[in-house]
Amino acid sequence: MKSKIALFFLLLLGLLQIAAVSQNNPALGPLLQQQDGAVMANLLVLNENQSLLAQSAYKKSTNTMIQKFALQLDQQARHNLKAIYHLGTTTGISTIDAATALKLRNVGKAQVKKLSEMDGVEVDRMYIQLVITNSRSALRLIAHDFQPLASHPALKNYLESSKALYSENIKQAGLIEKALETQ
Repeated sequence: MKSKIALFFLLLLGLLQIAAVSQNNPALGPLLQQQDGAVMANLLVLNENQSLLAQSAYKKSTNTMIQKFALQLDQQARHNLKAIYHLGTTTGISTIDAATALKLRNVGKAQVKKLSEMDGVEVDRMYIQLVITNSRSALRLIAHDFQPLASHPALKNYLESSKALYSENIKQAGLIEKALETQ
């Protein structure tokens, strides 16, 4: 009888440990996976917008400095898109439609449309301004919205590396902006 009671308590203790691991493991919690999926969806849209804007600037600009920068940001965005899809595959996190992602997509479309309606030096200046504005917005979103929601360690690491890229984009765009002022 004592062995049955001891076995029961050991079994109960084991179940409690499994439950505790499930709560602390982000890969196992459906709510946490949804939050990670929303963060990944937003990251995808940020990079899609960056790529589309860069492609538009590359086509419209006649300034080789702008074209090189646009090409660099387009390649960066495409690389990031592949990395995000790979992250989803390796972690098992699926993207979900998030309200913020839909808003970001609409903002991106409007920016590309606005840029496509411009010509000459206006394109160059507007593109650089949009890169700076969008990168600052991305940094704010990452710090205030995405990082608090992200639970998977790989996603958290990706967010940190994204912050570094956006900071570098702001720095480079600022240098180009100064160079444009002297032209």
